[in-house]
Formats: sequence, structure tokens, C-alpha cells
Amino acid sequence: MLGKIKFTCSCRANLVNENVAKLLKKMGVVSVGLGLESGSERVLKYLKGDSTSVEQNRNAVNVFRKYGIAVNASFVIGSPDETKAEMMETYNFIKNNPLDLVDIYVLMPFPGTPVWDYAEQKGLVSDNMDWSSLTSDFDADYGKAIIVSELYNRGEIYQIYKKFQRLRFYTNLKNIWRSPFLVDLPRYILKAANRKLLLARGYFSGH
Repeated sequence: MLGKIKFTCSCRANLVNENVAKLLKKMGVVSVGLGLESGSERVLKYLKGDSTSVEQNRNAVNVFRKYGIAVNASFVIGSPDETKAEMMETYNFIKNNPLDLVDIYVLMPFPGTPVWDYAEQKGLVSDNMDWSSLTSDFDADYGKAIIVSELYNRGEIYQIYKKFQRLRFYTNLKNIWRSPFLVDLPRYILKAANRKLLLARGYFSGH
């Protein structure tokens, strides 16, 4: 049954090699999510310690693409002392590597993380805070989102974030035609339409 069902998975970039890629391909994996986080070596070390490097991230992308596995990568900007030049290293990493889909986030101090401890020391978070300010949808809620950057204010971070979002939109739009799940889109649409019709007729009411 290997390879009969298409599916996605997530993977740590530092664990990726040709044997891993071959095995995932044989199993039926068609896309992999990678939390690459940053194109800056210094910022990546801040976010993930010594567990990976920019070169290992780049290698993981290239190995998966070599075996026809799409790469969906996520990145984080806005670390406390991250400079705009370092953010642009991430921007250029996205531009210069064969990523299929990209997500961009502004660093949020979620409980249980070192960033939470940092933000708590700075008085940015507390146990009785407005928890809705811990949002991953920065574009919609940037006005109340917590900013941990020491170098840039909310408006400046938002302008940099919008630059990344434009790159994300272009990258994702350019690559959507080769999505491994694109062929399934008509079936998904038909299934959703059929369910909506059944709901309208009351087939699922009360169940």
C-alpha cells in the first residue's frame, strides 16, 4: 500500500537527508512542512538554538525538491534584537530558494517558551493579560498584537511584515499550479457543494 495515498507531514530540517526523502516519497508523502524560521544564522540560533543552521535548512529544501516533494516553509520575523538587515536575509532566503508555499509570522511570546519569559521580564505579558493579543494572524490584529522587538515600533514592524506578505503572495500564487493537491480541487469543491445542498434539504438537521 506504500505510495497509494497522498499525504503531507512536518519534518525538522536538520534530520533531512536523501534516505529520509526517499522513504517519505515511497510512503506517499507529496509535501512537507518545514519551520525554517529565519535566513539569518544569528537569529535562527536565537530561535532554535544549535539544532539547525541556515545551510541545513537550504539542504533540506533542495533534497525534498530533488525527490519531487513540495516544500511548505514558515518563517518568523520580529525577534527582540533582530535588525531589518537580518530580516532581509530571511526575505532573500525565500526569494532565492525553491520553496513551494510560504507562511510569514511575527514572533509571539506564547506561554512555555523562552520568548514568553523574555516578554514577562519586559512587562509585555502577564497572567491576567488580554490573551487575544497573542495572535498568529498579525495582519488582522497587528493593532493589539504584542511586539517583542526592541528596535522597531509596531508601525515599522507592520511595514516590514507587509513587504514579506507581498513576497508570500507572489511566491504562493506562482507555485500553486504545481501543488500536489491541485488535481483534487474539483473533487473537494464538488463534495462541499453536495454537502451544502444536503444541508439545505435538511438531511443533516438534528444529527
